[in-house]
Amino acid sequence: MLTFSNPTVSVIMPVYNSEDYLFASINSVVQQTFGSWELLIIDDYSSDGSLKICKYLSETDLRIRILVNEGPKGAAGARNTGLKNTKGKYVAFLDADDIWYSDKLKSQVEYMEATGSNFTFSHTDVIDLEGRHLRIVKTPKSVSAKDLRYSNTIPCLTVMYRKEKASDIMQPNLPSRNDFALWLEILNRSEITSAQCIPKVLAAYRENDYGISSKRFLALKYFWICQYTYNNSGIMTAGFRTIVYFFISVIKKKAPKIYNLFFFLRSWSK
Repeated sequence: MLTFSNPTVSVIMPVYNSEDYLFASINSVVQQTFGSWELLIIDDYSSDGSLKICKYLSETDLRIRILVNEGPKGAAGARNTGLKNTKGKYVAFLDADDIWYSDKLKSQVEYMEATGSNFTFSHTDVIDLEGRHLRIVKTPKSVSAKDLRYSNTIPCLTVMYRKEKASDIMQPNLPSRNDFALWLEILNRSEITSAQCIPKVLAAYRENDYGISSKRFLALKYFWICQYTYNNSGIMTAGFRTIVYFFISVIKKKAPKIYNLFFFLRSWSK
């Protein structure tokens, strides 16, 4: 069994009642072509068989570590438990129902080592609950906090950042859009001022209708909170940005080809 006392990448996976998809998600980390990683699974007080699955898989690969929250803390709280226990040079995130492709870590580590980039992300596939492909979501070439005024164009499951550059920043404790708030905190408060896209599809996001992110009103509410609290905007400015975000999110889901072609064309033509 492989183990690394000083892994290159610390992968943080919050888990809450995810037994249906958990094995596939963990296995997508285990099957990475880049082997110097640790997987920190934070069980957020699951009531199904999730913890049992995690314990079984951790016995087969010593790079998997399990942390258990004493009572539910939500996705942000679970990720922060992970952030406080990382050993790696880089931090990455994967939710318990999403999937990485096998060259995900290798592509990002090689790029970041070669370019000195501190924060990277990539394009994603979107799949349904049965794993069927729905669409591709492309991302801009480079993103700063200013570029995140109208949409979150940094998919959480593709992020990797250099830990030492943002070691004191935790994920804001929001029930929704907490990953977006973390990107804004990093880009506004740390040495990292921009994130770079690796123009590959490196992961698959599983779209569902049961999570809090699928509730439109809450999505708009917490997008406004992110803009007002974490992206230096006033009440009215945050409101205007949220209206624009609403229309962009509709286009992103209903007309992904238009979203990919037009919304990011200017970014990639620079």
